Amino acid sequence: MLPFGQSPEGVQLDATHLSRMKNTFLMILLLSASVLAEPLPQVGDVYQKLSYDLTGDGKPEQIGLAAYKINKEAEAYFGQLTVWSPSGKVLWRAPQAKSHTDAFAFGVFPFGISPLEWIGDLDGDSRIELLSPRPQSDVRPPTYRRYRWTGKGFEALAPKMLLESTPTSDIYSWTTPKQWDGVHPLAWVMKISGPSKQPTAQICSSKSGGLLWWGEARVEGAPTGLRVTRWTTPLAPARSQFRHLPRSHLV
Repeated sequence: MLPFGQSPEGVQLDATHLSRMKNTFLMILLLSASVLAEPLPQVGDVYQKLSYDLTGDGKPEQIGLAAYKINKEAEAYFGQLTVWSPSGKVLWRAPQAKSHTDAFAFGVFPFGISPLEWIGDLDGDSRIELLSPRPQSDVRPPTYRRYRWTGKGFEALAPKMLLESTPTSDIYSWTTPKQWDGVHPLAWVMKISGPSKQPTAQICSSKSGGLLWWGEARVEGAPTGLRVTRWTTPLAPARSQFRHLPRSHLV
């Protein structure tokens, strides 16, 4: 775990932001403890699976992560992206990653986790995308690793963040990852979940001075990313929204 106030890239946040973020950070530590307490898988164990019809034949394939390179002392491991046919035959495997920075690096690490978060046609272009957040240990905007199904396997696309295009626009655009000072107002998608045809986004908004607000909304694809169609949990100060904090970004 990084020292409080320092991002993985080494950016120092100012004293005002640190003060306002303190309670949020402590709650994150409590929530993440339950994730770290789960038993370690064995090599080859499939510890996560999603179902999706990749071939369009009406029969869903299985997309999952099989554990490898397990570090018991660090309670960490990598996951190899694998696709199985409806009958269980392996159709494709991603290359095993050597580092958490590799394109196909999934897993559980001391500084965060990279799970399979969502799969579907997010932008309505009839192509299937798989999303996975890069590991991080705080509530900064996550950088999503994105993968596209080619018919034979998944290809890696450029990693992007989902940031609100303009304030109060409710449109979140794929944006090249960038540093954020933790103080200037910003809104971003923290997690995507739900069925492929009706995804839900957990959204974080940092108001002036670093005050965090949380909310949840139904979203649909937009030309540049996502558009909110309906707020199911309107944005509110984070203190009342802790129950909605997305665990997949909080290790």
